Amino acid sequence: MVVGIDSGGTKQVLGLREGASENAAVVGDLLAELIERGLPNDRGRGLLAVLDGSKVLARAVRSAFGSRVAIQRCQVHKLRNVTDHLPQTYHAEYRRKISAAYAMTSSGDARPTLERIVKELERISESAASSLRGGIDETLTVHRLGLPASLRRCLRTTKRD
Repeated sequence: MVVGIDSGGTKQVLGLREGASENAAVVGDLLAELIERGLPNDRGRGLLAVLDGSKVLARAVRSAFGSRVAIQRCQVHKLRNVTDHLPQTYHAEYRRKISAAYAMTSSGDARPTLERIVKELERISESAASSLRGGIDETLTVHRLGLPASLRRCLRTTKRD
């Protein structure tokens, strides 16, 4: 599913295809249809894509829109992926810590905080640490772009709320 945001900040479904986000043909066809219907793809304009973390999906978006596309990985998915690698006793603590880092105003504050959390996680679960380490930059795209807090909240996740 591709969701756009109108000038009033409301998320709206732009297109839908049945299939996995890991299927390059499905994703490519959906993006091509949206471009045919008028979604701008001129490589001179910036575009922000909020994705769930699928590498195939990211490649398809970059192929369709070029190097000017900025990718924001869904912070909700990343948080769930990290905590899925932790024993249950650590879930609440690390949900709180990672969420607090994502709530920071700048990537200059959030990134070092997330890196400290990675170091903590290395003592508990290398797979949880690796999951967080692997997505730090793309989960902070909305911070690096300097977007206001209200827009960051809206664009931090692939959820439609």
